[in-house]
Amino acid sequence: MTLWTPMAEQLLCDVLLSFADMSKSHFRHDLLSRMEAKGPAYGIIADISEKSQPRSHIRAILNAAASRGDPLGVLEVLADALTEIAPYDGALPWLRTIVLALTEEAPLPAETMLQLIRALLALDPAPRPQALAPYTAAAGSGLSLLKGGETLAEILLRTAELRHDTGRKALIGFLQAFTADRQSPLRDQLGGVRSILERMGFPVDGSASAAADNEYRLVVQIRLEAEDAEHVEDGRYSLYATCYKQPLSGGSIVRISALPEPAILRKSQLLSSGSEPLSQWSDLIEEMSGSRRPVRIEFILPTSLLGHPAELWSTGAAQQSLGHHHPVVVRSLERYKDTLIGTGPWVERWSYLKQKDGMTEALDLIGWPSMNHAKASEFTEWVIDRPTLACLGLRQPYEQLPGPMRRAVDDVMFTEGVPVVIWRRDGGEPDDVIAALREHNPVYLTELPEIVYQCRRRGRIADSGDVRKNLTLLWEDPHCVDKRQDKRFAGMV
Repeated sequence: MTLWTPMAEQLLCDVLLSFADMSKSHFRHDLLSRMEAKGPAYGIIADISEKSQPRSHIRAILNAAASRGDPLGVLEVLADALTEIAPYDGALPWLRTIVLALTEEAPLPAETMLQLIRALLALDPAPRPQALAPYTAAAGSGLSLLKGGETLAEILLRTAELRHDTGRKALIGFLQAFTADRQSPLRDQLGGVRSILERMGFPVDGSASAAADNEYRLVVQIRLEAEDAEHVEDGRYSLYATCYKQPLSGGSIVRISALPEPAILRKSQLLSSGSEPLSQWSDLIEEMSGSRRPVRIEFILPTSLLGHPAELWSTGAAQQSLGHHHPVVVRSLERYKDTLIGTGPWVERWSYLKQKDGMTEALDLIGWPSMNHAKASEFTEWVIDRPTLACLGLRQPYEQLPGPMRRAVDDVMFTEGVPVVIWRRDGGEPDDVIAALREHNPVYLTELPEIVYQCRRRGRIADSGDVRKNLTLLWEDPHCVDKRQDKRFAGMV
């Protein structure tokens, strides 16, 4: 059953656990008793082992459903049973919308519907019904029967029940109006929904120009391309740099300007002299002078340089470390430039950076698989088995990995689409990395560039072996890519 994917199961599990009484054992037993005698779910209790933990029990129920001849039929029975015993629970319309999506009765493809549901569920706090009422008018006649007090989940369910073109127009119209409101306190959190709409060909009014107002960050991309063969000891690199605006909520970037001419530097000159060409870049100086606007520095590096301590580049005359003044991340040059690498898994996993179920700390969502050099394939399989994994932690420095293990790490980045990787350049235990990050209380993994920056800033006077002086964060934002970077003009990319 292709629609019953691990990602769909994760979403189902999270929604089922959000039912107010699902943590109570007697409630789950009542649910199973009501399912037991109905059609596709007949005798299902015998297939489910008793679990004391609610999450484990729910997963057992979903696994039993998935093993049935008609798993989606079992899912419908489950939703009907919950309608009987929890008809007013706020999680019910979310569940019913997921069921409609999986049974392909919703107005959009199942994968797209699930992406939208996940993004809307993540809104914190959830929008109040009164605040949503003005947006339903933009949905046309499809939502004309709403009374104005419906929750976000109820509005979504209503559009899903309309089916076909009527439901599609109502859903798109509502979401466009909801996500385009610049005064909404949830605007920054709705960037993922806007991105989904834009990928479908439904741009949100104002979203493409959002970077033209004050709600944006500067993204400075510094690209290094090798001019000499890799074995040359002090090889030369061409330095290119481009500056962009990006909405604080994420999404499409707008090119502002580029370094007029590339610079040539030896590898030994990068830390001390790499920023000299940037200090002569008048457009960048103008953008950054006196501005309190956030800045992210992205170093786009070839594989041989991914472990380069880019945050230690000098700021210029003051000889300060760049990473003590701005978030600094690295990116893969090969991934950035290869136009034939599929972006679907990349974008999909990126969307999971903001997952949150209320019971899991953000840093616990970083995956730290074992790295047995003799069994590199097990590393890849571990990642494949976790389709919602968005951030990978390496137990060994990337730059020190032997060939097979490095190829395995590259594979999960390029083919599986893992967008974020963190490691300690001097080796060391993951617990030390997590402890250093935890001091800054991240709520979502989307905050990692800022959190790593705070770590570096706090640890700048520590000993050289301190974990905070040895962190590399690979940060591959799929929406912050400019394939035409060398074309010297500003504008949308």
